[in-house]
Amino acid sequence: MDPLACSSCGRTYSSVSVLGRHRLRCRSRPRSRKKACAECSRSKKEGGSPAPSSSRPSMVSLGAGQIPLAPSLTPPDTFWTLAPDKGPDLTDSLNPFSVPSWVSNEAWDWQTPLYASDEGQGRVQSFTSNVAPEPTSATNNPQGITQSLAGNSFQYSSIYPFEKSATAEQGLDLVDQVLKSYVDGVALGLRPGPFIHHRNWDHDRRPLVLVEATAVAHLYAMVTPQSDAVLLRSINTQLVSLQRNAVLLYSMMRIYRSGPTASECIDRVPLRLMQHVLSKNMHYIPPYTNVTSSDWELWIQTETLRRCFLTLHALDHVTHARQSLPGALCAMFPDSPLPCPPDVWEAPTAEEWAVRHRAWEERCAPDGPVRAGEVLNWVWGQGAGRGEQVRRWFKEAGEGMGGVVWECARAQARVGVEGGG
Repeated sequence: MDPLACSSCGRTYSSVSVLGRHRLRCRSRPRSRKKACAECSRSKKEGGSPAPSSSRPSMVSLGAGQIPLAPSLTPPDTFWTLAPDKGPDLTDSLNPFSVPSWVSNEAWDWQTPLYASDEGQGRVQSFTSNVAPEPTSATNNPQGITQSLAGNSFQYSSIYPFEKSATAEQGLDLVDQVLKSYVDGVALGLRPGPFIHHRNWDHDRRPLVLVEATAVAHLYAMVTPQSDAVLLRSINTQLVSLQRNAVLLYSMMRIYRSGPTASECIDRVPLRLMQHVLSKNMHYIPPYTNVTSSDWELWIQTETLRRCFLTLHALDHVTHARQSLPGALCAMFPDSPLPCPPDVWEAPTAEEWAVRHRAWEERCAPDGPVRAGEVLNWVWGQGAGRGEQVRRWFKEAGEGMGGVVWECARAQARVGVEGGG
């Protein structure tokens, strides 16, 4: 497509929408027009084409694709002027959410705990207040866990397969490593991991928004007003899709960029989105029972949400622990059912999924699937009742999802310690 030129200053743009915004700015702000077009005029006098307003490259390349930068974009006045597109994505059969109603101009403190309700907050306080004191002997600690509360240093025995997270800081690094390897794999077009179901991938539903968001994350490492605008535009136009993948965008931003300048985009937008999800208790969806092959599509949605919630919890812990702040999502952790084993998640057909799911139900009987709170009890040496089921879950889950859930449990245990439980 040929470049589109402004009739007033001759500056060229690659799209009609960007040119329209530029023309509006020229008409409504004649004083700024001269300043904005000074570089263009200088280039014309020198016999060259109008130069862009930024010396930064016009494209960012990453793995599977490129994302264009629009130098003329300026950030919105507020993060809460974002509105979801009213396009066909709203009727996406794979989207388990409705359009959030929180998109407004209201102020929001990203450090405010995102409890879904006072009842949920009271439940976790009651849960942690009943935790037993530190075990001091092998008799009181059958799992072999030893803990040193000084400096939030936790040490675990060889019952847990991921010994590299022996300390709190190593635990934070573990979550970063797990998520970074997954994010990089998605960006390179590899097969989906534990958060995107292969059916969504195989049916031409590959989440291109993740590729774009990864590129934006790399771009944001060179933060400028232009990169802010591209990030906000991406969040705005992909809002419906990001409701399923908010946790992944959040992880990308945290992995590739850290520091106070990133807090607005990273902490406010995706976490506000998840607050909407949590306010409807959508993190806790009772596991299906007596399934048939017709339940597969809906199960994929709910299982994806369950996995995203646990990962967001771990990311929330990583973010706040490094800033010496309390976690925001801990109130929801104990009630959450753990994700199903990989053999159920990776079933190739609806019929095979139904068979594997029913076999998993039988293994979980009579108490049902393991919940995150039972893992927390196990961390504290109180999980003798379902210790075998917890061990089996970690063995089946592997280092990726298993490591994430383990760090969630450790973060919740520290909440009990620091809260005087």
